[in-house]
Amino acid sequence: MKLKIAFVILQIGLILAISGSTSGQTGAPTDKEPSVIERIRAARRSFDLKNPVDVQRRAAAFAKIMEGQRFLWLVNNARRSRTQSSVSQNALRARSAFIKAIELDPSLSEGYAALAELSITIPPGDIDSAIEIAGFAIDVDKDNFGAHRLLARLYTFKSGLGIGNLDTDYSNRAIREWQTVVRLDPRNAEGWAFLSEFYERQGKIEDRIAALRKWVGAATPIDSQFYQRVTGGRRNLAPETATALLAEALIRSGKTAEAIETLSPLVAEDPDNEAAIGLLREAIAAAKPAELATVTDSLKQAVAADPANLALLRLLADVYSRGGQMKDAAALLTSAADKLTPQEPAIAAEILASLGDLYLQNRLYREAIDIFQRAIELRRRAPVIAEDPNGFTRFAAYSFERMLQAAKSGGLYQEALTIIEKSRKYLGSDNDFADRQLINLYREKGRREQALVLLRSMRAKSPADESLARLEAVILTELGRVDEGIAVFKKHMAQRGLVNTPSDNKGTTKRQPVIPTSAVKDEFSDYLFISQLYSQASRGKDAIEAANKAVAIADGAERKQIAKLTLATAQQAAGDFSAAESTLREILRESPGNPIALNNLGYFLLERNERFEEALELIKQAVESDPTNPSFLDSLGWAHFKLGNLDEAEKYLRDAIGIDSSSATIHEHLGDVLEKQGKMSQAKTHWQRALELASDAADIGRLRAKLK
Repeated sequence: MKLKIAFVILQIGLILAISGSTSGQTGAPTDKEPSVIERIRAARRSFDLKNPVDVQRRAAAFAKIMEGQRFLWLVNNARRSRTQSSVSQNALRARSAFIKAIELDPSLSEGYAALAELSITIPPGDIDSAIEIAGFAIDVDKDNFGAHRLLARLYTFKSGLGIGNLDTDYSNRAIREWQTVVRLDPRNAEGWAFLSEFYERQGKIEDRIAALRKWVGAATPIDSQFYQRVTGGRRNLAPETATALLAEALIRSGKTAEAIETLSPLVAEDPDNEAAIGLLREAIAAAKPAELATVTDSLKQAVAADPANLALLRLLADVYSRGGQMKDAAALLTSAADKLTPQEPAIAAEILASLGDLYLQNRLYREAIDIFQRAIELRRRAPVIAEDPNGFTRFAAYSFERMLQAAKSGGLYQEALTIIEKSRKYLGSDNDFADRQLINLYREKGRREQALVLLRSMRAKSPADESLARLEAVILTELGRVDEGIAVFKKHMAQRGLVNTPSDNKGTTKRQPVIPTSAVKDEFSDYLFISQLYSQASRGKDAIEAANKAVAIADGAERKQIAKLTLATAQQAAGDFSAAESTLREILRESPGNPIALNNLGYFLLERNERFEEALELIKQAVESDPTNPSFLDSLGWAHFKLGNLDEAEKYLRDAIGIDSSSATIHEHLGDVLEKQGKMSQAKTHWQRALELASDAADIGRLRAKLK
C-alpha cells in the first residue's frame, strides 16, 4: 500500500511544479479548510497508537484509501483532458475519502501523506497545513517516503532557494528532509540534486561533490518538474546534467584528474555536447601533463566519430601539445585540414589557425607565422557566405595579429614589418588594421614620435574615433607629456557631444551640444581613463582626484568596484600604500572573488616586500579565475621570484610574454629572473626590450643601470 500511495503522489506531482497555483503564498484558510485540520486533530486525539483499531475499521479505512486513489487518478487524468471544475470536484472527493480513512484509522500514515499533497493541490494551496499534515504522517511512520519528500519540497520552496534570498532555518529543514529522502531511496536523483544545490549555497564544497557523485549514479526520475521550476528551467534531473555539474565542481576544487575522467566518456558518447567539451577544455587547461593520459583515448574516439568537429580536434591537439607531443598535434591538425580542404576550405583554414595557436603557445614562432600565412591563403579561396560576408576579413585580421605576436615574441622586427605590409594587401586600403598595428610596433620599439605622427594622420581622417583619441593621449603620456595628452582628450570629450545644425542667417554653421542618455556613463569612463593616465605618469594626487570623481558618479555596484580598482591604483601611484590596500580589501569584502582586486592586492604586497605567501595565494586565485591574463601571470611569476622559486617564476613570466610581448614590466621581471639564474645574456635581451617599451623616467633610469 505504501508503494501505491507513493506512486499516486508521484503521478499527480506537487502543484508548485505543475500549475504554480500557490505562487509562493501560504494562502489564507478558507471556511472549509480549518474544519479539515480540526477533524484530523480530533481523530488523532481520540486514538491511542498503542491500541490499534480493529480489523473491520482498518479494512474500511483501506477501502477509503483506495477510493481516494481512484479520485486522484481522475484528477491527474482531468488535467490533460477535462475541465477545471472536474479537477476540483474529484480533488474534493479524494480529500473527503482520505479524511474519512484517517478518522477510521488514525494510524494509517498513507492517508496523511495523500491528504497533505491535496492540501496544496486544492486552491488556495495552504502550504502550512500541508506541512502539519505531512508531519502527522511521519509521527505515525517515521519512514513514510511520500511525506518526507513532500516536506523536503515544501521547505525548499519556503527556503527561497529558487529566488536567491536563502532562509537559513528553512534551508536546514529542507536539507534534513532531503537527507531522509536519499536514505530511504539512495538512488533518488531529486534528493541528491537538491542537496547539491543547498551545499553549494552553504559553501560546503566537498559535501556538494559527494552529492553530485551520488546524483550521477541515480535512477533517471519520472518527475523533474519541481526541480526545473526551482532552478528557473535552467537544469533538469538527467544524468548528463549531474555529470556536467560534478565536473564543474571538481575543476573549481582543483580535482582536475577526476573532472577529466568524468567528462571524457560524456564527450566520447556525444561529440556535439558543446557544454561538456567546454568543461573538458577547462579541465585540460588546468591539468598537469601526467593527468592527461585518461582523456586521449576518449578524444580519439570522439574525433573518429566527428572528424570535422573543430572543438574536438583542438582539444586532442592541445592534449598532445601539453604532453610534449607537438609533432603528433601538428600531424593531427594538418591531416584533418588536408582532408577537408577540397569541400570545406573555411573549416580547414580554422584548423590550420588552431595549429598556429599551438605553435605560438610552444614558442615555435617561425612555424606559427608560416602556418597562419597558409591558413589565410586557404581561407581566401573559400566561397563567400551570404550570411557572413566579412568572414574572410575577420579571419585574416585575427591571423595577421597572431603572426605579429609571433614575430614580436621571437624578436623578428623586420618580419613584423613585412607582415603589416602583407595585411594591407589582403585587407584592403580602406581597412586601418595595418596602420594601427604599425603604431603599436613603433611604440614597442620606442619610436613613439613616429607612432604619434602616423596616429595624427589617422585622426585627421577619423576625428570622431574614440579609440584613436584615447591612443593619442596614451602616446603623449608615454612621451612624458601627460598634460598635453589630457588636454587632447578633453578637447575630444567636448567635441564628442557636438553636431552640425542648420546655418544661421549669416550663412555659418552653428554647433549645438547633444546630451546623450548615457552621458553620465561616458563621463564615468572618461574619469577612469584620465586617472589611469595620471597614474602612468606617476601623478598620484591628480590620479586620485579623477578616480574619486568616477566613484562619485558610478551607477551600480559593478561600476563602483571598477572605480575603486582605479582609485587603488592611483593611491599606490601616490605612495599611499595603506589606502590602496584598504580600498582593495573593501572590494574583496563586497566581492570576494574579484580577480583584479586579488591580483592587484597581491602585486602591491610584493612591490612593498611584504607578506609574500599571502600575496602568492591572492594571485593564485586571480589566475585560477583567468588563466590566460598576462598581468596575472606576470604577478604570479614575480611572486615566485620573490619567494626564490626561480624555475616557476621563469615559466609563468614566459607564459605572460607569450600572450603580451609589449609589456615593459613583464620583460624586466623576466630579465631579473634570468639574471638570478646566471643567464646574463638572455637577461640583457629582455631588459633591452623593456627599455624600448618603457616611458616612465624612473623605469628608464633603472633599466639603463641594469644594462651597464
